[in-house]
Amino acid sequence: MQQGEVFAGRYLIEQTLGAGGMGVVYRVLDQRLHRQAALKVMNPDLSHDPTFRQRFEREAKAGAGFEHPNVVTVHHYDEHDGTLYLVTQYVPGRNLHRVLDEAGPLSIERTVDVVRQLAAGLDAAHRHGQVHRDVKPANVLLGQDEHGHDHVLLSDFGLAQVLDSGDDRLTSTGTMLGTATYGSPEQFRGEAATVRSDVYSLACVTFEMLTGRPPFRGATDVETAGHHLSQQPPDLESFGLAPSVSAVVERGLSKNPYDRQVSAGAFAQELAVTQNDAPKTQVINVPKVTGELPVVPARRNLRVLAIAAAVVAVAFAAGLAGGLLNGPGGGTPRSTTTPTSDPRLALTALLPSAVYQNCTPQPEREGPGRPASVRCTTPLPGVDELLVTKWDSAASMAADFTTTYGAKTDGKCGSYTGDPRSGLRSTWGNNNQALACYLNNNGAAIILWEYPDKAVAVFAVRTDGNAQAAFTWWQTAVNTPLT
Repeated sequence: MQQGEVFAGRYLIEQTLGAGGMGVVYRVLDQRLHRQAALKVMNPDLSHDPTFRQRFEREAKAGAGFEHPNVVTVHHYDEHDGTLYLVTQYVPGRNLHRVLDEAGPLSIERTVDVVRQLAAGLDAAHRHGQVHRDVKPANVLLGQDEHGHDHVLLSDFGLAQVLDSGDDRLTSTGTMLGTATYGSPEQFRGEAATVRSDVYSLACVTFEMLTGRPPFRGATDVETAGHHLSQQPPDLESFGLAPSVSAVVERGLSKNPYDRQVSAGAFAQELAVTQNDAPKTQVINVPKVTGELPVVPARRNLRVLAIAAAVVAVAFAAGLAGGLLNGPGGGTPRSTTTPTSDPRLALTALLPSAVYQNCTPQPEREGPGRPASVRCTTPLPGVDELLVTKWDSAASMAADFTTTYGAKTDGKCGSYTGDPRSGLRSTWGNNNQALACYLNNNGAAIILWEYPDKAVAVFAVRTDGNAQAAFTWWQTAVNTPLT
């Protein structure tokens, strides 16, 4: 539409703000309420696609479900002549993507302030059951308050997902929606996005604000996704930032969601504490962009990105996992006829497929004394994931357990109620294998047990904290009574 046209008999087109895979955004004058607004008109070619219609409508409902000073307000959504549209608050200013392109990295002080406001908006969304799933600089709008300081607003809930829905019909198994540069590892593995997925994306954005570049960059979306899955980000200390700043961002970028901060607000608070530790001048190894600002590219077709994520999953499993294949059912261990020195493959071959499935490498849990670790799903309902680690020896594994958990024989996991103060350590089986049951710092229920004859330890994780349900699963899966 051109400047001066009136859409839906109400919205006077003033300026085209941008275009993406789903439609075009205009600055308009709402002639009925006499105020400026942003009008997002869905691409007519997609109007008859049920999936895209649902995605567009979900953006409207997610944004309209709550209001917060750091979230763009949704005013209205409707359909006009077969075209869906969304009307939101208009925010004068630029998005963070443009600001970084123009000015380069931000100071630590400004970064802390932007993160604080962005985290407040995310926490509000999370409290209302929404995961954003596409936190990136282009969706972070920077206006100004009455003092001329940044007023940060989070936009575009088009990819938001209702927490605990259990059935996201807009995302098929093995695919993800979002932007490869800022997506979390679990999204690329085809898993459901959670609060900690948004924390990961927030950490990616923070990294870029401090350095002028995202933590992972590849020649293609597939390559970028692979870096999220398997590589560690550059050390922020090499950019002249304090070790405390690096530690906070590194934690937010943990491959394992349970190792990240519990919320966006917690991430922001940890970063704020480091502000006095950070050098006043950062040593940035990225040249400042000068001259005419580059055009922000339109969002890629989300179906293409979904395919890319699926390719990553296949390539990652084949290349990095060394062939971690599901074996036959019936509880029998997997077997391989091809000798291999890959410790992850050897570990997976020990695991009965009736309990452990879809295993992928877990390099962040490997290290001295722990040559292999994998993350698996299970077909038995009761826990969300299984983290399996191979140790060099049963002795080193037992020593770690005793140091960390204080193994004792007077606790029974069967009597564990889920109270964080009553975490129990026990033994089970004829060989007094170690067993622990507790809630971790993130509120997830954990069952940990060991197989000394194979020097293997297993964590079963239930994220909702229902320890009794986790223990019931353990009794079914392991089928070995406590002594």
